[in-house]
Amino acid sequence: MNPYAYIAKISKLTFTSAQFALQDSFLELLETEDDDGMISVRMVSDRAGVERSVFYSYYDNVKDLHEEIEDDLIYRFLKLDGEKDLKKFLAELINFTDEDSKSLSMLLVKKPGIRFEKKLGDALRYIFFPRLRNGDKDADPLLLDFYALLLIQVMKRHITSPHVIDIDKTVTLLEQSRNVLS
Repeated sequence: MNPYAYIAKISKLTFTSAQFALQDSFLELLETEDDDGMISVRMVSDRAGVERSVFYSYYDNVKDLHEEIEDDLIYRFLKLDGEKDLKKFLAELINFTDEDSKSLSMLLVKKPGIRFEKKLGDALRYIFFPRLRNGDKDADPLLLDFYALLLIQVMKRHITSPHVIDIDKTVTLLEQSRNVLS
C-alpha cells in the first residue's frame, strides 16, 4: 500500500468569482507583505473588492484561504500521470508550473512554506511510489525523497529561469539515481 495515499484525499474544489478574487488578492498581498501572518481579513477583502462578510462565508480566517490555495494546487498536481515515461511526465510538470506560475511562484520561490513543500513532496512520492517499486518490495524511501526533492527544484528553477531546464539531462539524472539507489 502506498504510504502517501493520504495526499490523494484532497478533493476537487469549485470556486465562485468572489473566492477567485479573494485568492488573487491574498497572493498579491503575500507578494508585498514581509510576514504572511500580518495579512488580515480586511486587507484581503478590501483588495478583492468584497465585504468581510463574504470572506467569512467561505473561510474562518486567512490561514484557511492560504490552505485552500495550496490544496487546490495539490489536487490539480495529482492529475499528472506518473505512469508515463519520465520525459513526458517532466513535460507535464513544466506545463503545470507554467499554468500555475503565479501561485507556485509565491508558494515555492518568493514566500516558500514548509507545509506546502511537504504536501508537494508527498504528492510526488505518491505519484512515483508505484513506479519505483522493486518487484514485491516497496519503493526505497531515499529514492522517493530524491525524486521529490529534485522535481521540486526543477519547478523552482523553471519559475525563476524559464527555458533552462534540460528535460533529457533531468531524465538521465533520475534514471541514474534509480540505478545507484536501487
